[in-house]
Amino acid sequence: MLWLKRIALVFFALLCVLAALIAYFLFFFDPNRLKPLLEDEVAKYGAHLHMEGDLRWQVFPKLGLQVNDTQVYNNAEQRGPALLDLGHVSFALALKPLLSQEVQVDAIRLHEVTLNYQTLEGGSSNWDSLLASDAAETDSETEAATPEQASAQAFTLNIADIDVQALTLRYEDLTTGQRLLATLETLQVARVNLDGQPMPMHFTLSAELSELPKLRAGGEATVRYDASARTLNIDPLTLILSAKDAQAKAQAALSMALSTAELNTTLKLTSMEARNWLTTLSPDLDNALAPGALESVQMELDAQRLDDGTMNITHLFQVDDTQVKGATELVPRAESLPAVRSTLHGDTLNLNRYLKPNNEVPVSNPGPTAATSTPLPLELLRELDIDLEMKLDQLQYDALSVTQIQSKVLAHEGLLEVSKLNAWVAEGNLSANAALDARTARPTLKAEGALTHLNAATVAVALADFSQLEGYVSGQFSAQAAGADTADLVNTLSAEARVESDALRFSPFNLLKMYCQAAAIVEQKTLPEQNWAKFTQISPVTLIAKYANKTARLESFSGAIETLTTQAQGEFNTESGEFDFPIALSLKRLEQELPGCKFVDERWANQSVPLRCKGQLDNVGVDTCSLDTAYLKKIAEQRLEKEKQKHVDRVEKELEDEATKALEKHLESEDIDALKNWLKGATKK
Repeated sequence: MLWLKRIALVFFALLCVLAALIAYFLFFFDPNRLKPLLEDEVAKYGAHLHMEGDLRWQVFPKLGLQVNDTQVYNNAEQRGPALLDLGHVSFALALKPLLSQEVQVDAIRLHEVTLNYQTLEGGSSNWDSLLASDAAETDSETEAATPEQASAQAFTLNIADIDVQALTLRYEDLTTGQRLLATLETLQVARVNLDGQPMPMHFTLSAELSELPKLRAGGEATVRYDASARTLNIDPLTLILSAKDAQAKAQAALSMALSTAELNTTLKLTSMEARNWLTTLSPDLDNALAPGALESVQMELDAQRLDDGTMNITHLFQVDDTQVKGATELVPRAESLPAVRSTLHGDTLNLNRYLKPNNEVPVSNPGPTAATSTPLPLELLRELDIDLEMKLDQLQYDALSVTQIQSKVLAHEGLLEVSKLNAWVAEGNLSANAALDARTARPTLKAEGALTHLNAATVAVALADFSQLEGYVSGQFSAQAAGADTADLVNTLSAEARVESDALRFSPFNLLKMYCQAAAIVEQKTLPEQNWAKFTQISPVTLIAKYANKTARLESFSGAIETLTTQAQGEFNTESGEFDFPIALSLKRLEQELPGCKFVDERWANQSVPLRCKGQLDNVGVDTCSLDTAYLKKIAEQRLEKEKQKHVDRVEKELEDEATKALEKHLESEDIDALKNWLKGATKK
């Protein structure tokens, strides 16, 4: 057994020598001597390394190295925040595995590390010089090694623990003032390896974007990465998002082959307090949402990326009791956004389930506000390639039900079209097409459509709470606008509609009664007592309306009311709801006596009686339409003046006849005529 003792002595001696070398290295080699080498290496990339703290050996609990208070600038004279600020970085190595080319790190610590990114005027950034140097370095490298070569050269990596605290990204756009502060508050990864063994992960992070509430997230996952097979798997991933009182929970799984483009992933949003999220981002929305709305939101998504880069996605969204499902194909395009081919199919969307009735929404009057304008994203619109088919079984809003809604959305090279929009609404059919042409510097918007046999009463009640209208209408409409921003589109919007109906009934006013009242005033008679109907029926009806400058104008309205005809023009302000429609009533024929006003005769056939319907749409009543009394008074005065003149002419004629008889007794007829002519001439003088 002597040889065993000798081997043990040799081994012990080697350990002593190794321990001595390590002790000498730790106690007599100053790691700060590496600072100039590190600074020179960073300078190759066009950056400046400022190491305010010392490089230190770490002996306990593991052998390692610490770096404290180190900053990276893009040049030595840079003012403002550093590109990268390293508060505390340390790592501990296991020595024995290094002898077999195995890097085994017991722990990595990254604490209080901050990255500052600024967008400067002109679109450049404070990182441009460093990134440009890095790109040049990458371009100068030789062709990448094959997977076999990479596998042969790779180290076996094992890290017992990674601990990250306060890893922060600060972003600021100096031209717009937009700011983002994102912090990886904690990240802990255990048993980091490259041979496909599970790596448990826990993390928490937060983000603040300009004036929005702070967003927090936390979760855990199990990660597997196999370097030899070049596969990555994350399953399961549990994520919890929160902002003030809002919270969302999600689960996901991912399987990815790095050697190809293949990818499989699933995402399931198990619960989301959508109402709390919306009211957190915009508190005023709570006043418009119905109780119990948006309590449950769920989503399921399965995505598969093929070897050619095409992504196939199936998705299902559930909002309370409304479900939308479909499939999407994303086809990659060189140097452009992917082409989108998608279909969506929803069942029933009841807006009454989500929105309070209009009369329950509090109305505030903050006073006039300056109009805001958002430029249209022209470059983005010109890159879109979309083919989308949408279907919705039913859309319900108040008493209005729209069914069998379907449409096709196309976008290609700056031309966006909504074609084949078709739906059944209020017992009638609606068809429409619209197009936004963004291929020029000043985009144009055009739309046109048609209505067939639409129940006007149902639409008026649902959209304007106007219950004084009955009948069915058909018609056509068109609209156009032009502009490079939203304000231009609104200000240049113009539209025209032509509506026809076999019969429309308005209440509670009776235009025939008003006509007879006008005739009674002019004729100075009393309108007989009669049970007048509390409505006006006009048939047939033709209406032409136009919209421009935020005002809708009734260009013409014509129709017949029993033996009367009606003509109207007027304006309706879409912002205030105020309207003013002068209406002219005239006698069409007098084949029989008008009921209730038997004193009307043929002389009214050429007489127009003016009415005026004026007020607000939300306050229509009996007094909304009334006679234009000033005009009627003028007519009555003119008629009295005519009667007075007739009486004067009659008296003058009688006097003239008496005078002629008296003169004939004393003068010849020639002398009488001469005298009359002289008197007329003298009167004119």
